[in-house]
Amino acid sequence: MTLQDILPIKTLADSERKQVPLLRRFTVVGLVAMLFTATLLIHLYRQDQISSYEKVAASENERTLAFLMRALSDQINDYVIQSKKLDVKALQADSTLGERIFSILDEVSEDNVLKVKIYNLSGMAVYSSDLNEIGGGSKNQELLDRALHGATLNKIEHRDEFVGRIGPITDIDISLTYKPITHAGIQIGVIEIYNDASPIFNRLRANYVKIVLIVSGIFGSLFFALFFGISRADRDVKKWQEESEQAEDELLKQKQFSDAIINSLPGVFYLITPQGKFARINQQFIDVTGYSKDECSRIGALDLFEGADKNLIAQKMQQVFETGIASAEAEVTTKSGKKVPYYFTGHRINLDDQIYLVGVGLDITERRSAEMELRIAASAFETQDAILITDAKSNIVRVNRAFTEITGYSAEEVLGQNPRMMNSGQHERSFYIEMWQQLLHSGCWAGEIWDRRKSGQIYPKWLAISAVKDAAGETTHYVAIFSDITARKQAEEMIHNLAFYDALTKLPNRRLFLDRLQAALAASMRRKDFGAVLFIDLDRFKALNDTLGHEYGDLLLIEVGVRIKACVREMDTVARFGGDEFVVLIGEISKHLDDASHKVAVVAEKIRETLSSPYKLKEHEHHCSPSIGISLFHDNDVPMDVLIEHADMAMYQAKNAGRNTVRFFDPVMQHNVAAHDALENDLHHAIELNQLHLHYQIQVDNNNRPMGAEAFLRWDHPERGMLMPGHFLPIAEESNMVIDIGRWVLQTAYQQLALWKQDEITRDLTLTVNISAKHFAHTEFVDEIANMLKAGHVDPTRLKLELSERLVLIDLNSTIAKIEALKSLGVRLSMDNFSTVYSSLSYLKQLSSDQLKIHKEFVHGISQGGNDVRLVETVINLAKSLDLHVFAEGVETEEERAFLHDHDCNAYQGYLFGKPVAIEEFEKTIRKF
Repeated sequence: MTLQDILPIKTLADSERKQVPLLRRFTVVGLVAMLFTATLLIHLYRQDQISSYEKVAASENERTLAFLMRALSDQINDYVIQSKKLDVKALQADSTLGERIFSILDEVSEDNVLKVKIYNLSGMAVYSSDLNEIGGGSKNQELLDRALHGATLNKIEHRDEFVGRIGPITDIDISLTYKPITHAGIQIGVIEIYNDASPIFNRLRANYVKIVLIVSGIFGSLFFALFFGISRADRDVKKWQEESEQAEDELLKQKQFSDAIINSLPGVFYLITPQGKFARINQQFIDVTGYSKDECSRIGALDLFEGADKNLIAQKMQQVFETGIASAEAEVTTKSGKKVPYYFTGHRINLDDQIYLVGVGLDITERRSAEMELRIAASAFETQDAILITDAKSNIVRVNRAFTEITGYSAEEVLGQNPRMMNSGQHERSFYIEMWQQLLHSGCWAGEIWDRRKSGQIYPKWLAISAVKDAAGETTHYVAIFSDITARKQAEEMIHNLAFYDALTKLPNRRLFLDRLQAALAASMRRKDFGAVLFIDLDRFKALNDTLGHEYGDLLLIEVGVRIKACVREMDTVARFGGDEFVVLIGEISKHLDDASHKVAVVAEKIRETLSSPYKLKEHEHHCSPSIGISLFHDNDVPMDVLIEHADMAMYQAKNAGRNTVRFFDPVMQHNVAAHDALENDLHHAIELNQLHLHYQIQVDNNNRPMGAEAFLRWDHPERGMLMPGHFLPIAEESNMVIDIGRWVLQTAYQQLALWKQDEITRDLTLTVNISAKHFAHTEFVDEIANMLKAGHVDPTRLKLELSERLVLIDLNSTIAKIEALKSLGVRLSMDNFSTVYSSLSYLKQLSSDQLKIHKEFVHGISQGGNDVRLVETVINLAKSLDLHVFAEGVETEEERAFLHDHDCNAYQGYLFGKPVAIEEFEKTIRKF
């Protein structure tokens, strides 16, 4: 074998050198080319004309349909919608729409319209100019199916026979258009129109014949002109060919090895000696390794490899020289140190009695990257999410393992099938139409859907579908990825229940009730009728928890919820607001106030009676009653929060009326509450605005000599005038304002004592201050008194703190400790309201009071005789026996004073001696005594 045997250079044989004459070749080839070109041009012309007409016809059809839909939009929409309720015979009998359609077409001179058809979403013709087609489908079912998915489609076709509004027609060309019918943004059907295209096609055929004749004449003339021009060139070429053949043979004999051939190889070329040296390489080899041709002649083949690759190549080279062939993959180390993966093949050859290894290496970098991507893709394909791949026709071509685990179907069972085999039946057809419309428009769709497993179980899943397109933009496959969201739906339901339902009674909670109330108010505004909110509170529920425990309280609440629900309609809402508070929403009662009030009262009374029946709580029988407040609403005339507040206020009115009763919201009560809130807001600023004042009522001893005064609080309101304590102290008692006010009263009274100390007439007066329960119960009360006394130089015995009997008995042990601490400071104490609450000799003894005050209601009863007289006598005798100072308040008549004086009462206070007055008037009164 020679080097030429390895890389043979093909030369022209004698037979090959005999070229076909140029004229003969042109005659055949040119004629064929011209005929082909002429045919192609004629065909293209015809197709262009047909395409142009199709566009014109499509535009005309769509224009006609648009005109029809504008003119008859409401009639067509109503007809399609009403067609669901009619059978085929009824549809065929109704000619009103057809007459209206063609009367409209006649108005715009649409003489070419042959027929109009209308289909519903199921693909059935509900109207046709040919009545026999009503109830059927379409001959172009594929176009109709696409139109049912939202596409507007056009087509031109030839019919051997066609039935239109004027009867049967034979051998006719028609243009037809399908257009979706939408109503309120939703597709409800498809309208189809047929137009007569025969006149245009007849003209097209006539023009086609003319064009054929013209093109044939032009190309025939061109062919003969070129033929005679080429014939002369053919003779010159033949002469040149004969002269060059001799020189070509000599040149090919000298070129034994063609660099052009080896350099055109797709990879690196190498020729290696048995000693491992390069005998020949191509340019690609130099470009890849970075070594020059001279450098490659000096290095060995194994120098291009490192580590395990070097050992592998050495083994493969030995294998080639021994067996004749071998291949391997290894990384070439270039001159710059870069490693490039290559696939090598080697063969043993004999050249001029010398053995060589000849081979080619191919760069496999891209192949390895592709393999890596395939491995990654394969790994990604087997994820926890199910993957389903279909072809463009929606036939399943591949699924992963997660698909089988979720659906129960094996790959063999679903390949080639349509995914609709897993349809759950839970979605309307319009759902899938909308899905495909979005998928076709944007190439993707994602959402929640219900499907069916192989076992028949319906389950929810999250599905994402993507269209796979080729380079031309055509869809080749669809990839669907989905996951079973059953657990998530269950968790959502649990969260929903926790968010909107009471955990104990399973009734709607406040949040859900407010949502439903908002909807009920809107509905009431639309219907102009009345609804009602019932606020229910259990009477003395706390006593049950305190005696039997919260477990029994929970059992009662559950039973109450059940009983209330049994008293109202299914459409009404029963909710638990918390604790023992329940709320009922009743809607659509009546359009008349009196009727609505009566009906709600009946329901409320039924609830009251039901809840008042005995409860069996385990082994205990429990009796309970409700207080129910009712607030009516109408036409959304009251804000939602105000409506509930009204019902709550009515409920408290029911409690104040003795419990176990029903009360409607009273606007007067609302006015009182509003006034209460306004007064409370003003009271917050009364101290800082210096609106509070003290008035003083004189106290006298048994000889009518001034011995002191009692301080009475007054509020000089800027709008309401002078307010008595009864108007605002109960409001202050509801909050901690009473503590701030009590501190102000003590400070003001103490400052007044300091001023009196400087006057000889007033220095011995005692000032009595009433202490509120909250202020006295404050942990720092005694410290406040102590700090106040330290700040001044007033005799502590001049300050008398008046405590009510109810106040001190709330926490007797703590009260005794505070009284002892106050007495150690030198402050005097007076027990007020004695004998009106829980009087007890033991209490009097423990409290160590300095003074016992007889309540004014008993003093006023002296003049009437009877029990009040005996009670006053008893109190005075009791106080004397305990060595207590006796003080009578509310003395208004001389008769009352005389009786008290005769029974050794020590001191008096009342209108007989003076009313509470401002400090200036009080001091004037003192100086008159």
